Amino acid sequence: MSTQHEWPEVNINAQYDGLSYADLAGALDHSALDPTYGRAEIGFHCALARHFRVRGICVHSSDVGQAAAELRGSGVRIAATVGFPLGKTTTSVKMLECRDAIRSGASDIDMVINVGALGEGDNLRVVKDIASVVSVARYEGQLAGRDIVVKAILETGYLTNDQIVLGCQCVQVAEADMVKTSTGFAMKDGKPVPGATTPVLRLIQEAVGDTVGIKAAGGRRTYEAVREAIVDLKCAVVGVTATEKILTDFLALAAGRVPARHSIPSRETSR
Repeated sequence: MSTQHEWPEVNINAQYDGLSYADLAGALDHSALDPTYGRAEIGFHCALARHFRVRGICVHSSDVGQAAAELRGSGVRIAATVGFPLGKTTTSVKMLECRDAIRSGASDIDMVINVGALGEGDNLRVVKDIASVVSVARYEGQLAGRDIVVKAILETGYLTNDQIVLGCQCVQVAEADMVKTSTGFAMKDGKPVPGATTPVLRLIQEAVGDTVGIKAAGGRRTYEAVREAIVDLKCAVVGVTATEKILTDFLALAAGRVPARHSIPSRETSR
């Protein structure tokens, strides 16, 4: 990890290839979901999110209180995971986790749907699961005096195209705010499964149109890949761990410089 003093100065007015820094950073949810992270690591990632002025930071629900305290007044949204990463907790547990996260300071809820129920075509169960969390989020948001954004994670790497479309329809019926592609933790044959591939994002865009937003998460690790998601594939949010690399590369390009080479820790994936 870089230390804070090594981060470049942010030029909020930077422009490159028709995209502004504000538009780029304002679409990024920085991910801090490594299960080994303690308070020091969460503090570091909160400082990174504040420095680079990203849209939000995605943390486990147990880290919401710390993140909310450290980012108070920054404008960075706190996205809490719910039912993460498998989605197999009961709906009542997801509702309780959602409530506690919002009361601790979360402004976004990134919930994992019941992927098994979707896979076997139990649409009603999937819709009820999502809608129950949405209901809690709306109620708690009203009490807290802030708008809560609910993103439903499909875990697209486990799904067929037809199941992805069906999942999008369930999200629409349940009135969540966004479809999110994946947790970043999906594995097949011992290898990570990228969730936010271009064909998957195009399929989701065709399925939802303008009815709900899209959060691309899982495999978008470069500026070019993020730009494609935002500009070409119309994603409202992109979940990333390589935030520093993506934004420093953009700043370098905007200044007419060749981006420095970066290494991405092998255990991290874009979420």
